Amino acid sequence: MQLNRRRFLLGAAVAATCVAAGRPVLARHIAAGPVARTEPVTETFFGQSITDPYRWMETATDPDWQPWLRANEAHAGSVLEALPGYGDMRARLRELSAGFTRSSLPYDFGSRLIYLSQPPRSGWPVVMEQQARQTRVLYDPGSVNGMAGQVSVEFWVASPDGRHMILGLGEGGTEEAVIYVLDLQTGALLADRIPRCLAPSPHWLEDGSGFFYTQLGTGIRGTLDYRADIRCRFHRLGDDPLEDRIILARGLDEAVQIDVHDTVAVQVYAGSRRALAVTSTLVTKGVWFADLDDVLAGTPRWQPIFDPRQGAPDFYLDGDSLWVWGAIDDTESVVSRLDLTSPVPFREEVLATLSGGLISQSTFADDGLYLTVDGGSTSQLFHVPREGDGREIELPMGAAINDVAYGYQRRSVFVHLSTWLEPASAWQFKATSGFRRLTLSQDPNIDTAGYRVINDVAIARDGAEVPVTIITPRDLTLDGRAPCLVRAYGAYGQSIKADFDPMGLALLERGGIVVVAHVRGGGEKGRSWWRAGLGTTKPNTWRDLIDVCEHLIQEGWTTSARLAILGGSAGGIAVGRALTERPDLFGLVCARAGVLNPLRFESEPNGLANVPEFGSLTSEEGFAGLVAMDTLHHITDGVRYPTVLLSHGDNDTRVATWHTAKVAARLRAAGAPDSGPVLFRVAFDSGHLVESVDDEIANSVDLYALLLNLARS
Repeated sequence: MQLNRRRFLLGAAVAATCVAAGRPVLARHIAAGPVARTEPVTETFFGQSITDPYRWMETATDPDWQPWLRANEAHAGSVLEALPGYGDMRARLRELSAGFTRSSLPYDFGSRLIYLSQPPRSGWPVVMEQQARQTRVLYDPGSVNGMAGQVSVEFWVASPDGRHMILGLGEGGTEEAVIYVLDLQTGALLADRIPRCLAPSPHWLEDGSGFFYTQLGTGIRGTLDYRADIRCRFHRLGDDPLEDRIILARGLDEAVQIDVHDTVAVQVYAGSRRALAVTSTLVTKGVWFADLDDVLAGTPRWQPIFDPRQGAPDFYLDGDSLWVWGAIDDTESVVSRLDLTSPVPFREEVLATLSGGLISQSTFADDGLYLTVDGGSTSQLFHVPREGDGREIELPMGAAINDVAYGYQRRSVFVHLSTWLEPASAWQFKATSGFRRLTLSQDPNIDTAGYRVINDVAIARDGAEVPVTIITPRDLTLDGRAPCLVRAYGAYGQSIKADFDPMGLALLERGGIVVVAHVRGGGEKGRSWWRAGLGTTKPNTWRDLIDVCEHLIQEGWTTSARLAILGGSAGGIAVGRALTERPDLFGLVCARAGVLNPLRFESEPNGLANVPEFGSLTSEEGFAGLVAMDTLHHITDGVRYPTVLLSHGDNDTRVATWHTAKVAARLRAAGAPDSGPVLFRVAFDSGHLVESVDDEIANSVDLYALLLNLARS
């Protein structure tokens, strides 16, 4: 994620001496990082006082804020870039990424495929066209005038007639987009420009004449009300966007209940003359329907299907039938069909029941619904037809499904498959002929024959069996000397699925191992696994991680001094609390854009949507859960902490940069004199997500070079 490398001269001379001598850089040789001012703020919740020494960091306009961030980036850069082997590691990562092109699933228009492809070393994907086995770049988003920073494609939607494509282009990692419309015949942009747009993706009318889109209100980025009063508008191609009719907004229609921070959208579907109004937070939805003609005329009569307080499953509108699917308890999921022409409550027909795993991806084709179900680190594909029994479709290899989409005239289905040691590949499935691999890009020239994947299990302290994936050189000797990187996430029921990482080979070929701890809070073992790491049960998440790491040491894979843990975003809770609960267990702890101060999550724009996952300060139970998972408030004076590598994008709109900044400052202030250094990378042109190959290289070289140096020392 980190680009703008900045050096800070303090400490550079010492580091350069170590490089010249060819010795590892030891913690005691590294100059201490920047010290932050403290302005304690104390609050009392349910009789318990909580003091935050760095509340001032939440004020982006504070005159000390940006200088402090820049001093941290300069300090971290001077230390990391002077590590022995840093340059060699960066060069090797560039070699491994060269020739590695990532491609999306295509839009299929018969003899013509349109898809996104991100070439090696590119900062953003380009729009590709493949026709008669000839491939060309149809459009490069980096050519848009006025895009001064790093470009990102937030969403892209082709019109059903294949004539146009909506491109939601952002920059600087903010995830806020300007809508452009690309002519898919000429490769030129239309004059239409619509600013301040957000996911979810727009929905085209079936004739391609216009689309519904979601747009921010008047909130300012970085404030609590940034995502307040989001509205949905309709744009007809060629019209002035300033005149676009607001279709859905808080207070516009009393039939549709919209809260101030809800995301709203209007969705339309091929073959149906109805439209759906959808309101949502991160995990809850409300759904209404109305005649599409009335919606376009500005006179909708919205009728409820799912009340927001009830929540809604996933769905697809097929004519007058609404297909719905989702979990009904901890072990089973159901696919059913609602007849919207019947009286309320709508007549419902159950079409299929699935046991085990969590439904992940879906697409609707001419012959029914296709669903992917995650279990462990791999996936299954199921087909539920309009009539008759559903069935599992055997995949061409044991793999994870990362995406699924319908093909031409909905008569086929595309799937994106990946394994731990093979590059991702796109496949087309037809009921009449089975699977066929697509060639959207060249496979990289990478040999993984010298490595293997081991599926292991660690027994947690309460007896739970935690799945563990170990990627290791085949000839590795179990003598405890391997540098070991353990990844964990454990939130929202999301599984860490098999995904090939070419850059991880740089660690493996140096005798290291890469491990994934499938901790509770994820979806690897179904809905119950998620709920066992949710809210007040969240301690299971980081304690599973601790127990997995102890298991690895006991089995002879590594030692504490050679052990690193890595978590990003909500995975910051897992690694942050593992750090504070067992600081002696790790040689290195790395958190990227981590949720490290969740007690304050509700004070930032994206925090309110996460209340169902983490809890709320408005209840005593919620407060207790948030305190338990808060890294900042578990850092203790005088404790010896290991080396800590933190990173964050300054434009992050999902997890505020101050989560990481506060923890960096507190660790430096509290740690015992023999603690490891606290290195805080700040990317000033980036947000929450890694957008480019250079971003990935920057993240990986810091982590791998530091881990290998710590292992040697």
